[in-house]
Amino acid sequence: MGDQRGKIVNRKPIALIGGIAALVALFFVAIFWPMWQQGEQLTPIIQEKMVRYSFTLENQTNQALEQVAFKAFAPVSSTPFQQVERIETSVPHQLETDELGNQTLAFNLQQFPPYGQKTISISVWLKTADLPAFESTLKPEDALQPLVDKNDQYLIDAVGRIDSNRDQDQWLRSANQWVHDTLEDVGYVAEDRGAQYALQERKGDCTEFAHALIAMGRSKDIPALLVAGFPVPGGNSILQASDYHNWVLANAEDRWRVADPHAGEFETGAERYIAFRVSNEGKTVSSYSQKFFSYDQRVEVRMN
Repeated sequence: MGDQRGKIVNRKPIALIGGIAALVALFFVAIFWPMWQQGEQLTPIIQEKMVRYSFTLENQTNQALEQVAFKAFAPVSSTPFQQVERIETSVPHQLETDELGNQTLAFNLQQFPPYGQKTISISVWLKTADLPAFESTLKPEDALQPLVDKNDQYLIDAVGRIDSNRDQDQWLRSANQWVHDTLEDVGYVAEDRGAQYALQERKGDCTEFAHALIAMGRSKDIPALLVAGFPVPGGNSILQASDYHNWVLANAEDRWRVADPHAGEFETGAERYIAFRVSNEGKTVSSYSQKFFSYDQRVEVRMN
């Protein structure tokens, strides 16, 4: 077989070097992986979306109407999670914007024939993000007015269910889950019944769920706002009236967060929620949560 001694290799140094390299790699992973992971979590993922919605207006009289006024909400111009880029409508409009970024499209329809119909189509291009990514005029200090008296027993009982030793983020997350688990979903109710009803009766629709969380959060000095709009899962969507929804925008640990106690979601899928109305008022705001449009009483309006 011949002399094989020249082919014998001492593998111990190689194994030792390999082991040291593995230990060094593990050391760097242990040190830097949390930083990389945190960096990924704090980098917003921005999506471009386009949503369409339309209304049909019908003259209910046997007379021609020379002028008909109609108003409909448009997405909020800018929140920490969304930014409107462009709005196009099939009928000329005027855009009205308030200090919170709430936008209303005002239409002035001319020469509406007896029993005639007109359709208004609206297209909106915007960007959304899963984490705060956009500048907005929303101020945490304007979202602290109590919805109910802090000394009311039903509020004390509800707040007492959440561990007070947690930081704001953990507390809000737990409160969001408690509202989701505790309140009974009774389906859509046209009347806004408010935080007191929600926490006393422990039932309601998405509006009451949101009001309950806002009341609890504000009692702990966590700024919270009522938001109305549409969850939109895809990039391009046609909005339906039945999907109109209420959720909460809260500021915990100096960062805005999306909380949806009705769906039991907290800081997940924030890019899906398109805000059409934000309210910082410390009371029930039925005009924001339920009334998506206003119109001349001589016409009938339906969202297609």
